[in-house]
Amino acid sequence: MKNILKNNKYILILIVLFSLNFYNLYFFLLFFALFVAIIINKNKIQFDINMLYLILLSIFLMIFMDYSSVSRTGYRVIAYSKQLIYLLGYFLGIILINEYKEQNTKCKTFVCICVCMAIGMIFHLILNYMFSYNQELITRNTYDFWTKEIWTATGQAALGVIPLGILIAYFINGNIIERIISVFFISIIMLYNLILACRTIIFIFIIVFFSSLILKQVLNRSWNNLKKIIISISIFISLFMFVYCNNFFDIKNNIKNSNLYKRFENNERILYDTRNQRRVQIINYIIKEKYFGGSLMVFYRYGYFHDLLFDAWDKASILSFIVLLLYIINSIILLLRILKSKYLCIDFKIFVFSLSLPIYLEFCVEPILHGMQWLFVDYCIIISMLNNIYYNRNKNIINLA
Repeated sequence: MKNILKNNKYILILIVLFSLNFYNLYFFLLFFALFVAIIINKNKIQFDINMLYLILLSIFLMIFMDYSSVSRTGYRVIAYSKQLIYLLGYFLGIILINEYKEQNTKCKTFVCICVCMAIGMIFHLILNYMFSYNQELITRNTYDFWTKEIWTATGQAALGVIPLGILIAYFINGNIIERIISVFFISIIMLYNLILACRTIIFIFIIVFFSSLILKQVLNRSWNNLKKIIISISIFISLFMFVYCNNFFDIKNNIKNSNLYKRFENNERILYDTRNQRRVQIINYIIKEKYFGGSLMVFYRYGYFHDLLFDAWDKASILSFIVLLLYIINSIILLLRILKSKYLCIDFKIFVFSLSLPIYLEFCVEPILHGMQWLFVDYCIIISMLNNIYYNRNKNIINLA
């Protein structure tokens, strides 16, 4: 691992920076990281079907998206070029992994790159939290540290999706120190969520944690390790309840006065979600109007669709929907094959599963292409690396230790 960090230090720093959205330069930092990676990489890039899907997606976004609000030629060129960001992310992932021939090194590099992504995102989240803490906020939407603009609670919470998956993986796979670190940073994400009052991140945490825990035992074909996990969870819950009940650090009052507590206090808001109603309305509109041509642009009538696939349809026609659906299906098949592989260690499988599941869950409930394009770019980077690891594998047993 030390050699990987030493040999790729400049690329890894750039990955942290664009994941941090340093000075709001995500696109440019990603492009620069790709440029540096191309210079360093000496191997040829092999074409695969996912590249074709992303090329088509970029073309459809360029053709069908509404650019009427972009008047100047220079800004319009940038707006068009930004639709290539998903393909650029996929290229970056291939180049970063393609540099190595040994399967073990590829897997460790993958973990290292994903951790760097998580570091950038979690520090972006912490900066936003610190910047918004003393601000007078009327709603649960908070400020972004770099742009000094109000971000939606949904967008802020999305910064915790990839870090949350990785932290869960380290809690399940790791030693006592890694578990303590995981609990610390998970607590920070959840603490910020007291302001954001985002239900999605809570449900994602519960689903991913218990799914990963069960998968670990299934892959091990043993439930012995479950006892240690249950003991660790019980100790943490007991400590938290002790601190909460005694109101240490005024934690009880802070929780009860938080946006999250107030949102859950209203039982109707928990059970009722306008997103599902909106989906039904939009689908009825599509069927009634037989609208299968260009962009739906239903945002102006119904609001965000809160679904990655229908976001693509809304922005850039049913063609984008189909291409993106094929890409997602292909990536899910890849992940299932990785979980079934005899040549990848269980810890790596848990890491991949815990990392991927929260992203897919987020894709199902949030407007990704309307405001969180960076999450789909990171997903493209992850899938390209996994694709290279699996299909260019040798038959040696992989061990991340």
